Amino acid sequence: MSAENFFVHSLLRAHDWQHRPQLDDVCQWWRGGGRGVLALVGMGGAGKTAIVERFLRVLPGGLPPDPDVPKDDTLPTPHGVFVFSFYDEYNPEAFFEALQMWLEHTPRIQTVLSIGQMLYLLQQTPGLMVLDGLEKVQEDGVRGLLGRLASPKLREFLDRIAAGYFPELSVLVTSRFPLADLRDARPQFFRSLPIEEIDLPAGIALLRARGVNGTNLQLEGIVEACGRHALTVDFAGGYIAEFGGGDPATPVDFDMDSERLRQRLDDEPDEARRRVLKQGHRFARLAERYREAMRGDTAERSEGKGEGDAAALALLERICLFRLGADAETLANIFTGEKAINVSGSALAGLSGAQLQKKLDWLVRMRIVESQSATRTPHSAFRVVV
Repeated sequence: MSAENFFVHSLLRAHDWQHRPQLDDVCQWWRGGGRGVLALVGMGGAGKTAIVERFLRVLPGGLPPDPDVPKDDTLPTPHGVFVFSFYDEYNPEAFFEALQMWLEHTPRIQTVLSIGQMLYLLQQTPGLMVLDGLEKVQEDGVRGLLGRLASPKLREFLDRIAAGYFPELSVLVTSRFPLADLRDARPQFFRSLPIEEIDLPAGIALLRARGVNGTNLQLEGIVEACGRHALTVDFAGGYIAEFGGGDPATPVDFDMDSERLRQRLDDEPDEARRRVLKQGHRFARLAERYREAMRGDTAERSEGKGEGDAAALALLERICLFRLGADAETLANIFTGEKAINVSGSALAGLSGAQLQKKLDWLVRMRIVESQSATRTPHSAFRVVV
């Protein structure tokens, strides 16, 4: 039984894609049969989802053809593709509901299948499955084993696939946590691919694509200061280009010698977690620099924004309230007008619909906010990237 493509959710795309060697690894896995489970594991913002999204763009039969991204004819065409993001739906049962829709070729489910019935259908269904953001349904280590799947049903599902029971079904997973169940069981068809630091040439190219000037040596210093972390490099490039005119000397100040960071590092014996703490600190510092610039507190603020920065910042803070995003009309109805001053502040409440749309367009251009086609409305939904 052949399956159609079913993209339950969209994947976040890298706007200025720089080649990552792990994409070659994913392609090679697929050329070799793509059997079982391949997990891309790394801290948030390392580029896991972007690599998978790029793979689907070059894969014949994956994402629709893109004139700027040629298909790779050496990659076999899958019988069908199923994409689900746990960032959008935390509930494993929502995943199994969507999976049943894919397997039964129907938008409506009459009777929920048992796990045994679903496994039977999976044996008859060749294809590629993408599970993005699996950490949302894994134990975080505070309670339970770090990386252990909280859902027994989902655990059994991945165990069976990694053990080779479905030889024509391939699963690509992204997660911030190791897949502890599979790592410890060591099934034959499970592989974990670490997604860590971005290469220096790729980081330099990303900064240039964002509009940062300077020599390679200057840009190399910025990449290193960012911990070679893809999203931090991307956001630092946007900050320097927008608020520093592209000058590589624009201060970002990650303050890696802060007393609070040192204390947290001293209290954490695990080296992997120490790296995450350091990177989280860098990103938080960069976010604060954005906040200061949008408030007008820094000398590097771009000309011409003035009070509009306060409105953009207030809008950004309120978009954060919508986990799945909100369209411009909804945001305008809730946060603008005289009635909204108490919840929005005067800068945001005083915007017209057209002015609010301009602020949204600027936030999207800065890549702080993404715009996606909503499933239940003809309008685009806006949500914060991180």
